[in-house]
Amino acid sequence: MGANESNPNEVAFVVNSERGRQDELWLYAVDGNRVRMEPIKREHYAITPGRHVLWVLAPMKVPTGPVFWPFGESRPNRCFEFEVDLQAGKVYYLAPLDNTKKANLVTNDTEADFIPGRLVDESWWTCHWHK
Repeated sequence: MGANESNPNEVAFVVNSERGRQDELWLYAVDGNRVRMEPIKREHYAITPGRHVLWVLAPMKVPTGPVFWPFGESRPNRCFEFEVDLQAGKVYYLAPLDNTKKANLVTNDTEADFIPGRLVDESWWTCHWHK
């Protein structure tokens, strides 16, 4: 992280999935270092190209309306790990699949070019990335 965004051709960008989706995904950490998350907006992160481990969070679904937790529809956090070789000048989007039971990192070139994430934990409170 901490890459200089002034020249987009020299960094890789990772973009959180669309905010407000039921199955949104957030970048949680790069190489074990937490990133600042503002879940109220869709964010992108400039990362130095090269080999990285990304930790991605599918946040807990919280019931809406007059339903009191733990009743109603809810689910734990889902935690994914990606081992990736990010390339300069590319944009990578976090793409949830199957109601966030699977996650991919999709490049800006084509949706056929994707990197699958590995589900490593499901937890109500915090993710244990290396079980």
